[in-house]
Amino acid sequence: MHARPSLPGFSRVFRPISCMQFLPKAFLRLQFLFWSGLFPICSQAGQARQIGPHGQIIPYGQAIPSGQVLPSGGPVAVLPATSSRPSRLFPGEGSPGRLLGRIAFYNVENFFHPLHDTGKDDRDFTPAGIKGWGNAKFTEKRNRLFKVVSALDAEVPLLALGLAEVENARVLRELCLGTPLRFQSFDFVHFESPDPRGIDVALLYRKGRLHVDTAYPIAVVIPPDTIARTRDILYVKARLEDSALNREACIIHILVSHFPSKYGGALATDHKRRRAAQVLRSALDSLSSRNKGDLVLAMGDFNTGPRDKTLAELDTGAWCNLMARDEWHSDRKAGVAGGSHKYREQWSTIDHIILPLSGLSRIKGGKAFLFDRPFLLQPDDKYLGVKPFRTFYGARYLGGYSDHLPVFVDLILCQ
Repeated sequence: MHARPSLPGFSRVFRPISCMQFLPKAFLRLQFLFWSGLFPICSQAGQARQIGPHGQIIPYGQAIPSGQVLPSGGPVAVLPATSSRPSRLFPGEGSPGRLLGRIAFYNVENFFHPLHDTGKDDRDFTPAGIKGWGNAKFTEKRNRLFKVVSALDAEVPLLALGLAEVENARVLRELCLGTPLRFQSFDFVHFESPDPRGIDVALLYRKGRLHVDTAYPIAVVIPPDTIARTRDILYVKARLEDSALNREACIIHILVSHFPSKYGGALATDHKRRRAAQVLRSALDSLSSRNKGDLVLAMGDFNTGPRDKTLAELDTGAWCNLMARDEWHSDRKAGVAGGSHKYREQWSTIDHIILPLSGLSRIKGGKAFLFDRPFLLQPDDKYLGVKPFRTFYGARYLGGYSDHLPVFVDLILCQ
């Protein structure tokens, strides 16, 4: 597990420069940050908002309640107002039904660092590779992912975000320290996996609200192999703090997965996903039996639909695949996007969230939601409608976010 390091000190010796030398550079930097959207201080309504000590939105310029500080102890973060989206709702401190926070999953589509990672097949994502993946493209990708995290957090305080297709701790450190996320106490959990391409799963979490107690990878060994050759399942145990009441709300066990893909044919690779589902179900049963009363939650990119027979054991007995429920499918018919992923003209849901049946009362509406905000989509000129605004289409650089859309649940206080 990689803990977020402290900010490095400045070792470079700065020589005195004149005011005329400095101002043009500062102006160009500020202009770049403004137009790139890295600091979106202007909202759709033309007014920024502040995040208060308990996660509530406070209009910019209004005083923060005295005698209170952010859970992180850091400065108040300024985020864009989202007038077209629901604000953070807290029906009353300590009352059942109050939102505790959001847990989401997002396949970020090949979040690679331009430097070659020794022992990994990642040379396509280097400056000399077929993708031409240099620092400029990497920085744009990092900043776009920051925008997604900020948008998820702007509606309901984001507690944890499961990530798929991240190369290593270096890119996660860049996301946490190289963007304004560093002012909001975000950290990450990540372990290197045996995946040949070097794409792993990770968990981004807010340290002020989640306190990680235990974390380790669970190997997925697919017979006839005797060693793991695919991505591990990440397990994290954390204590959720209720900032409104200044007490522990519950203990959460989170499992983040990225099942083997259908590369080579769906039928030829079904056994790999079935085996990954078996390993995940075994871990869920074990955690549930040993931790009565705790919330156990699994999420990930399973690379197949919710009603596929390979995932049958993840939606049976005491367990419920939220994406296999009728509420999810009715919401998709009424929504803009028909799923979390689109292949040609076909929308599908391959990103899933698994909960025990007893845990449905602990999430808003008893269902999962799709984060299909307009900035994550683009017109689909070939197959009509819209599609995810992705980073690459084959070898062609589009400069978007990802070929997946995030999925999430909002936790509520139950008594």
